[in-house]
Amino acid sequence: MILTFIVVFVVVIISGRGLNPLALLCLPVVMIVEYILCLGIALIVSSLTVYLRDLQYILGIFVMALQYLTPVMYGVDMVERSSAGKWLVMMFNLNPMTPIIKIYRQIIYYGEVPELGSLLIAVAVGVVFIVVGEILFKRLQKGFAEEF
Repeated sequence: MILTFIVVFVVVIISGRGLNPLALLCLPVVMIVEYILCLGIALIVSSLTVYLRDLQYILGIFVMALQYLTPVMYGVDMVERSSAGKWLVMMFNLNPMTPIIKIYRQIIYYGEVPELGSLLIAVAVGVVFIVVGEILFKRLQKGFAEEF
């Protein structure tokens, strides 16, 4: 991720946008929130995949669909202006990565300190996923050895 950020920072500087040092100080916080979210999702998926072996194939399709529903290359505001805007915005907001991507965009592309509301939503979603993942993993862990 750090190597990717180097490329992104170079592109942002070359494009003339510049970087806001105060906003960049928020970047580690967002990275930690993203890590917590991803760890929670990994705990949920890994514990379920032990028992439901076909889940790995379904997840490949689900992750590909989720990739298109994550506003990385385009903002949610672009979707709002489309003909099916309200429905698509609702789908975008169901994606747990949407608030984190919005915050990254605010920090890197716009050079703004992230909105506290978006950051709190991202933290709440991350905490929910890590708690659910930990509980699920602990409950299902007893039978992991028998499944192999």
